[in-house]
Amino acid sequence: MVDLMDPEDVRRKLPDAKLILRGLREEVAEWDHRVKIMEAFAGPSPIVPPPPRDHAREAALPKSIEEVVELVVEVVNADQRKIRSKSVENTLAEQGNPIDGRDVDRALELAAERGLIQPPTGRGWYAPLGYRTTDYEQAPDEFPAPENDSNPFVSPNGEVSSSAPIPAVQQLGGD
Repeated sequence: MVDLMDPEDVRRKLPDAKLILRGLREEVAEWDHRVKIMEAFAGPSPIVPPPPRDHAREAALPKSIEEVVELVVEVVNADQRKIRSKSVENTLAEQGNPIDGRDVDRALELAAERGLIQPPTGRGWYAPLGYRTTDYEQAPDEFPAPENDSNPFVSPNGEVSSSAPIPAVQQLGGD
């Protein structure tokens, strides 16, 4: 080990380092000579063909956003349920189609714009065209919260309280 911060140590060990380097260069030259002899005995080296293409893997990987749109539509339409983008991405990966989340998001947006799937709800849920949302999911404004006087956390003037008065509870007892 050489302490590069100590000039004396560097000077002391430099001759040994040069000797080691010379030995390694001689060894490389020897191996270079051996390889040339082996090549002469073996004759001209054959052309090494490229590794075989994995057509199944290539087929599984989409080549364009259009292919990604087709794949995400298949996943969304697989079940009659709502599904989020991350779940679509995970399902595609499980099927052997690892696709970047941003590409999945864009493909879902395109599919919804084209009417291939339902547009996302406010929380990013996509659904097949045949999926029927509940009336509440479709129009939450039609189901208002109870009136203020029936909500113990809202005062009659509309102020929200973190604590509500606890109504008196009749004690149950055995006497």
